[in-house]
Amino acid sequence: MERALGFDDVALISHSISTIKTRDEIKLDQELFPGIRFSVPIIASPMNDVCNGFVARRIRELGGYGIIHRFCSIGNQIEMFDESGGAACAIGVNEDSDIRFEELYKNGARNFCIDVANGASILVKEALIKYGRPDAYFIIGNFVSNNCMSFVQDLPNVSALRISVATGLACSTYEATGIYQPMLSLLDSCIRAKPDYHPDWYKDISYYTGLDSSPALIADGGIRKPADFCKSLAFGADFVILGSLIANTQESPAELLIKGSVPYKLYHGSASYENQRLYKTPKYIEGKTVLLEYREESLEQLITRFMDGLKSSMSYFDSRTLDDYQESMDYCVIK
Repeated sequence: MERALGFDDVALISHSISTIKTRDEIKLDQELFPGIRFSVPIIASPMNDVCNGFVARRIRELGGYGIIHRFCSIGNQIEMFDESGGAACAIGVNEDSDIRFEELYKNGARNFCIDVANGASILVKEALIKYGRPDAYFIIGNFVSNNCMSFVQDLPNVSALRISVATGLACSTYEATGIYQPMLSLLDSCIRAKPDYHPDWYKDISYYTGLDSSPALIADGGIRKPADFCKSLAFGADFVILGSLIANTQESPAELLIKGSVPYKLYHGSASYENQRLYKTPKYIEGKTVLLEYREESLEQLITRFMDGLKSSMSYFDSRTLDDYQESMDYCVIK
């Protein structure tokens, strides 16, 4: 059995002579859904302490993207979708999901995230069949192995896969279930599985012409600092989801709490007792509530800090695009 590698286990190594004179030469423009392009490969997590309508709109203005959380009434989610100006909306596979999808679709939503703990589930396949529309596109996940590549072969309109289980700061899935795989090894195994994946329906979608034929990979969970962000993208992620870092910004909907004169933001895991009781009877607790020491950082400052780190890292590899960065990347194991 090979050793599995996480963020703190490796360091990136460059063998390049950089010809980049300014970070403006680095272009990160990518497409996730039809007609939706990013200049910042950051997605706000679909959690109620992270991404409401205001945050989704603001992060879009800054070049990234947000997914409106589903831990609210259908009416409230529609209101947040309207406020966002067109973000993706999270839906589940539970009792109200069919109605939630239909109402969101009726009100203009076309991009969705099927937001469940285990994306490799027959419930996800059944949901995609039920929700299937020619102009509706989906992010699915989360996945803890590269089985995701074969899992989606016969599923239409899957634009991206959320990669990683049990890596989030407020997630206790590993403690509860033993399920986990470190992010970098997981991404590497997914990338190695990509060449064998060539679904016919992707070849027929004009907006993917010239791009990789398989869905985008979204590294989801465990990002604490810009170096983790850089490593995720270098190891093959197309986008990165941020949760606790966005929850701790000025704009987030997370509750501000003063404890002993020190300000904190309350961050609830999606499967925490505190979060579940807002919308159903709590069971299968695999999340927790975390106190984040509040930095008074704005969303713009956070994104700038992370993008500065990424562009600097890419310059070491003489890389002007993420494709170049991933092809040039080398690393060493440090732990």
